[in-house]
Amino acid sequence: MSTVLLDTFTDTDPTLLTDHNADSGQPWASATSFGSGNGTADEFVVRGNRLRRVNWDDGFGYNGGGEALAYPVGIAGMHTLPAFTVTFGLLFATGVTNSTLYLYQEADGAPTNDDIMVRLTNGINTFDLGNNPSVAITFNTNQLYAIRLEVAGSTADLYVDEVLVGSYTGPWGVNAVPTGAFGLDLFDTGAESYLTVDTLLISAGATPDFWTNRVKTTEIV
Repeated sequence: MSTVLLDTFTDTDPTLLTDHNADSGQPWASATSFGSGNGTADEFVVRGNRLRRVNWDDGFGYNGGGEALAYPVGIAGMHTLPAFTVTFGLLFATGVTNSTLYLYQEADGAPTNDDIMVRLTNGINTFDLGNNPSVAITFNTNQLYAIRLEVAGSTADLYVDEVLVGSYTGPWGVNAVPTGAFGLDLFDTGAESYLTVDTLLISAGATPDFWTNRVKTTEIV
């Protein structure tokens, strides 16, 4: 296992994501011409050592909802990794309505729905993995969940708190395997995106479960 990206989102409150570097050194960028923010730097913020949207009462003057996509600059394209694992913490906070987190491939290009690898939604309690139909899963508010996506070639397994919730075998969009740059899309149908991402790790090969002994906490706004 080798680390492709590690970000614990440790920074001064509040720091715009585009002014923040990952623990492994990479800067972040917002995808241009994507969602309501049109790729501007005011879409994501680091607060409480977690990543979230700035429209969640952070005082930057941006109150649009909709989608925004961020990606780490300079990491290896997923097509160069025969196997990779993405692990992170996900929390839906009090006040959530219909918030969704998407994991994208080709995030630094002109991504489409075909580039979505995983969709995790609170409001309708479903997830999508690749092109599979939605599968029911329940996320409680104010609970930090360990999410792990393991991809080997064209196949993938998705775990929530170390429970396998779905498997998928490609194609991924128009490709046999995921390609391009990894990205995170935080979406909400309203004007506030009540979800956070904690301790994002992307590794080549299998990833040890470093979430097992992590204390599940409530969100501090």
